[in-house]
Amino acid sequence: MRTKFLVSFALASTLVFLPVSGLGIFDGSGSKAFAGAGKGGGKGSAAGGKAVGEGSAKSSKGATASSFGAAKKAEAISAVKAKSTEVTEEESEPKGKGKLASAMGALNAAHASAAAFAHAAPNSRIGKLRTYFIEDAEATAAEDAAAAAKAEAEAAAKELADAKELVDSLGETISKLKTDITTLEGDLLTAEADLAALAPTDPTYAEAEAEVATLKEKLSAAVTKLAEAETDLADIDLTTLEADATAAAAEAEAAAAAATEAEAEAIAALEAAANKPVTDEVRTEVDHLLEGKIVLPVTETEG
Repeated sequence: MRTKFLVSFALASTLVFLPVSGLGIFDGSGSKAFAGAGKGGGKGSAAGGKAVGEGSAKSSKGATASSFGAAKKAEAISAVKAKSTEVTEEESEPKGKGKLASAMGALNAAHASAAAFAHAAPNSRIGKLRTYFIEDAEATAAEDAAAAAKAEAEAAAKELADAKELVDSLGETISKLKTDITTLEGDLLTAEADLAALAPTDPTYAEAEAEVATLKEKLSAAVTKLAEAETDLADIDLTTLEADATAAAAEAEAAAAAATEAEAEAIAALEAAANKPVTDEVRTEVDHLLEGKIVLPVTETEG
């Protein structure tokens, strides 16, 4: 801002103090005309008149030149003001970036090239940023692992819950089937007894015989359903499911703790490279600047 002010002031000063001698306002020809009048007579008078006429003409020309000079001066001042406005607009654009760059402080070293990061000493500013980048990548991987472990734990917990619900449902079904079977067995005994008491020629014999057959079919179907339900119930191993759910929950908890620790290490690495407080905005900008510049080391698992 100070530099812009000095430039504008210098240009304006130059315009204000433009030399006016070249505009013809102070022309010496008028004095010569009056000097000619001292020779006397009509010749002097005529010469003086001629000189006055010429002086008037020159005065008119001087006034025109003066007006032209003032117009030029106003035009130049307008140009200076316009230029000053352009500079102000240009300077106002990078204010946000400048504020962020100031907040980053020493972390502006993240602007370094990929080659610089590849050959940086571990304790140098760039080397510390490289360490942060690696730690941050490990934190991201740990976070992904934690999310996967959490999903597995949730799936195991849901499987256990569904199994318990099925066990309850099968238990109710089995209980009902057993009751139905007991009832059907009693009804069948009664029906068979009634049928045995009837002579084959009895008008109700055929109906009683059909009743016995129907009860036998219902009893057989109930016995089959009971066997299926008991098989399904036997296939459910709640003990194993509970153990799996417990183990998955423990793994998820451990993965979450590892992710938290890895994130803390990444933040500590970035703070070690910084000379100012590290905000989320600063970290995001550093991550953006480091992207694609650093090759992560290959771990034994990946190799």
